[in-house]
Order: sequence, then structure tokens, then C-alpha cells
Amino acid sequence: MATTFYLRDITDSTGYTEKSTDTANKTASDSGTLKRLSGTIGATAVLAPEITNTVTTEEFWFHRAFATVPLRAQSISAGTWDIRTTPLESNAGLNHFARYYCYVLRAGANNATIFAPAEEATEDSTTAYIGRIHTVSGNAVTLVSGDQIVLEVWSRGTATMTTGWTEDFDYNGSTEIADETSTISNPGPKLIAPQDIGEELPGDRPRGYVPERAFPPRRSAVHAYWQSVIFAVPEEAPELPVELRPRLLPDRAPRLLARAAASAYTITLPDKRPWYCIPQDEKGICAGASMGI
Repeated sequence: MATTFYLRDITDSTGYTEKSTDTANKTASDSGTLKRLSGTIGATAVLAPEITNTVTTEEFWFHRAFATVPLRAQSISAGTWDIRTTPLESNAGLNHFARYYCYVLRAGANNATIFAPAEEATEDSTTAYIGRIHTVSGNAVTLVSGDQIVLEVWSRGTATMTTGWTEDFDYNGSTEIADETSTISNPGPKLIAPQDIGEELPGDRPRGYVPERAFPPRRSAVHAYWQSVIFAVPEEAPELPVELRPRLLPDRAPRLLARAAASAYTITLPDKRPWYCIPQDEKGICAGASMGI
């Protein structure tokens, strides 16, 4: 089954620089913040910092990049990728087209190109957020454990005047983009892969001792039991570093953990949300229950 990645307002890392073969004439003010490609759709749309036109000649604008969580070692076959966004121009005199670049990020570098800069054939809307659905053929790539897939969102175009017109790019919304005619007030842009793509699991990479600093601030009730209680947090929790978020093993028998000292917390079984757990000892053992915060 094809995996769908939604463009979310979840920070992956900072200090990012674009890797596309295009050269950016202008970049969004916070394009150095790498955001998340998530399996879960967002709630409220977020507007990326606008880029303002100052010339009439052709320019390439870099808006933002989005990355998956670390992935498992696997092969991705050549196939069709589907990109759905809702770019919006502030004036009909600005003539821009959405443009995308996708690659494999490994140790901070571009390891393999999935597809070269691909441009939407239909110009951005000038009246409202209306879908732009673009399909592109992707290359076959081989991932090693810990690799991430990155999608860069660009645009290319000209303008009829040097007036300060802008292009808007919204993401993180809750409304699916199903066509290229409907107006969407809360768009949820997404990238659809040609096949199932698995996240990294515990044991995929060697892990050592988990330091105390890995625990979120609300740890006092369970801190004394951290070696015997599995402590899990949702993907969105900003306090837990990405490298300490191994995916909960799905084949472990779920069980509830009873600790009087943890009564302030809700102990639940894993659900469809992407839960992660901190290993309970230096061997990375994960018993299969999760504790929600």
C-alpha cells in the first residue's frame, strides 16, 4: 500500500540549506527550518513566510523543505509520486508555477535523487487556495537505516511589474486536496509515495544508554521507575530528540503497566498514532505498552 506523507508544522531540525539543482533567487525567511513529512494529517493550516516579488524577470523561489522521520533500510522502486498543494499568488500579474524536488537525506547530505525539479503545468491560483495535483516519475533508491526522504517546495515564474506581489504556501491543514477546482480554506498538502515506506524500528541501529536528559519535563512521577517503566510520547513531542524516537515494536504483546507513582498519567495501549518509546535499559528492550502524556 502506498504511504502518504502530510506536510506538517513539526520541526525536524534547523540550519537546513536547499539541495535542489535549482538556484534560489529568493528564499523564505525561515526556510532553514526543516519541517516534517508525517503520516498524520494536520489540524490548522500554517502560512509559510511569504516571498515578495521585486523584478519582472524569471526567478526561482525556495519556500520550505519537509523530511520524514528516520526510515528503515529498504528499497524504493521506480514509480509515480503524487504531490498535492495549494499555492496562491496575491495578484494575477505574478505568474508562478509550483516546483518540487525530492531526495534521500543521509548524514546531512543529498545521497540520492528521487526526482529532479518537477514543475506543475498549471499556474498558481490567484483567487483562493485551490489544489494543484502533480505526478512525477521517481527513481529507484536504496535506503540504509536512518535515512530520511526530503521534499523541497519551490516555485518558478515571472511578473508583469516589480510591485511587491507575494506567493502564499499553506500547509498543516486538515482538509484533503482531492481536485484542482475546489476552494480549500484549511489545506492539508501531501506527498504520496508509490509504495509502502517503513519507519525505523528498535534494533535497526545499535543504541546505547539512554541519558536522563531524554525525558520530557513532566517526568517526576515516573522518574524513580524509569528502568522498569516504558515511557512513550507522541511524534509531536518537541522535547524528545529524533534519534531517541525508535518506533514501538508492533509484534510485542501489549500490556498495561501499573505504578501508583504514575497515577497522574494515563496508561493506554498503542493506537493508530505513531507512538515512540525510550528503551527501558541499555539493551533497548521495549515491552510493548505505552504511557501517554
